[in-house]
Amino acid sequence: MKISAKPGLVESVISSFSEEKGWPDEVELYTVLNEQELLTDKARMYSVEALLTVHGLQEKFDKKRKYNATYMAPKKGSLPFLRIKNEVVNEHDILKFLEKRAFCLTSDLNEEDDLLHRGVLALIENTLKPIELYFVWLDEKNVIETFAKFGHSYPQPLQKLLCLEQYSEVKHYLQVTGWMDKTSDQILGELKYLLGYLSKRLENSQYIINEQLTEADVYLYGHLQAILESKLPNNILLKTLEKYPKLVNFCLNFSQVHLGNKAMLWEFL
Repeated sequence: MKISAKPGLVESVISSFSEEKGWPDEVELYTVLNEQELLTDKARMYSVEALLTVHGLQEKFDKKRKYNATYMAPKKGSLPFLRIKNEVVNEHDILKFLEKRAFCLTSDLNEEDDLLHRGVLALIENTLKPIELYFVWLDEKNVIETFAKFGHSYPQPLQKLLCLEQYSEVKHYLQVTGWMDKTSDQILGELKYLLGYLSKRLENSQYIINEQLTEADVYLYGHLQAILESKLPNNILLKTLEKYPKLVNFCLNFSQVHLGNKAMLWEFL
């Protein structure tokens, strides 16, 4: 017996798939106030903004800065996050959100290059991010400024309580991931090794993978640019990065070519 679909069923299924393609309306990108923004917040924000910009979406969202954005996020601290009507997408899922809507830079990578691409993203997530957290939150020369920024806009004693809570959470994360078992010198050594590897990848190309812009380049730009702009009391991250001119030039080139920011060239000359 032949079973036929109800009239309009196929069309509705096709429509439901097509609705996920393209960029939705009423998109908002949330993060903290400028006065609260730590290096780690700025790195993630720059990465997401650059990711949207390379897809031509820079005019397709509204940036919202809220003093309590950390506690508005679907997962505390997962800034920045997107809000699309009743849907909220945290920072870790924004890349998947874009890919789902056919905004992807790496769909044509071969297996070897795709593996390399995923590896670099993993290095940023599992090595560079923890190192940033360590020097921002646990360095004794930086933690006072970190507390002052993170707690900005909150009254005492709430300010102190929130800072101590976040400090404990960062420390716990670094303990669980093994970073608290390392000395400051060892962590600095990990940073040098990572930056050296990335610098070597850029020896003969302006991109990490051959001559193709990928999400790995975008996220690397976001983190390195945040470090270049950092003004921490103990600015060991910036001092270390400045020893790798290819990475500094990578940020300058990325800003000019992909973000249209010609003025940035003069900031570091």
